[in-house]
Amino acid sequence: MSEHWDAIVVGAGTMGVAATLELARRGKRVLAIDRFGVPNDRASHHGATRFFRTAYFEHPDYVPLLVRAREGWARLEAESGERLFERTGMLLIGPRGGAIVEPTIESAKAHGIEHEVLSRADVRARYPMFEVAEDSIGVYEPGAGCLACEKAIGAMARLARGRGATFLEHTPVVDWSADARGVAVRTAGQTYRADKLVLTQGAWSGELARELGIKLRVTRQVMFWLAPPGDGPSAPPGLPVWAVETKAGADSEEDAGGVTFGFPLVLGEKGLKTCSHTPGRVSDPDALDREVTDADERPIRAFLSRHAPALDTARLDARVCMYTMICDEHFVIDRHPRHENVVIACGFSGHGFKFAPIVGATLAYLLLSDGFGPPHFTLARRASA
Repeated sequence: MSEHWDAIVVGAGTMGVAATLELARRGKRVLAIDRFGVPNDRASHHGATRFFRTAYFEHPDYVPLLVRAREGWARLEAESGERLFERTGMLLIGPRGGAIVEPTIESAKAHGIEHEVLSRADVRARYPMFEVAEDSIGVYEPGAGCLACEKAIGAMARLARGRGATFLEHTPVVDWSADARGVAVRTAGQTYRADKLVLTQGAWSGELARELGIKLRVTRQVMFWLAPPGDGPSAPPGLPVWAVETKAGADSEEDAGGVTFGFPLVLGEKGLKTCSHTPGRVSDPDALDREVTDADERPIRAFLSRHAPALDTARLDARVCMYTMICDEHFVIDRHPRHENVVIACGFSGHGFKFAPIVGATLAYLLLSDGFGPPHFTLARRASA
């Protein structure tokens, strides 16, 4: 008779490996299956770094989760003995009435998060690398910083293995089924059985999303690493992590506006990482174009030349990843509506990595109890968005 597990996790990316660790911490026998390695550079959360911020413009309901996530990252650092977070502060710049600055200020005030509101003159004096539009202001959150994404995923996997979890890598899942007796997960070579199932398939959640009526979109995103400027700061405090919201440039079709963000030299990085938060072209994760072209680089250059010319330096590297987003850009974390022994989580790209510890804990809680997860992320609210 084949081995029987307490739980199987399908998709051992960020949220899957976090759920695997949490279940292993609770003494459960867990099998995590992933189509790639753990970690890998084929999905969404690679490229060395991700932001951590607590004053959240996306929605104030995220803030209590972020407080608990920060505690989770600190625990992971302590247990793994690895440095996974670097405090850099974060600067947001954008127009009054825009999408990022004033909502961040409101979030910070509502939850008592340390922050500093900066006038246009303040931003220009403190951070002269940015050209600030006349109608723009800034906000600075000193407690924000960067997470080492692949390093963190690797640390979670090692800790989970140390608590008895098994990882089956480079093994795509063909299908799964569930009934009151348990669950079965089939790969090309074998069927694995367990009491419960976690589905955290990231960009490969499309079939499940369609089944459940979730409007999920996978887009191609490009990350660039640029040479540090020779005559200006390239690390905190002179250059924190940053995000700038801009309007479309009248003199450049490439400068379409939106939010662009960047990282200083942190966590051993050799270049300044810069990306556009604007979703790229809709893509099939199994046929993603991973070649970076001049056309990919032109929008970043258009932004830098107009809004941050001091950072418009030579390209050192570029890589392609994916955003996997629900149409309202919030997450789904819930039980499967037809199977009480199956929990699902998807739609995290764009701003989800920082939540991994609390998402893992929430998935373990949903799987092992009769309780409810965060109401803001239920299927009932997100499927119709």
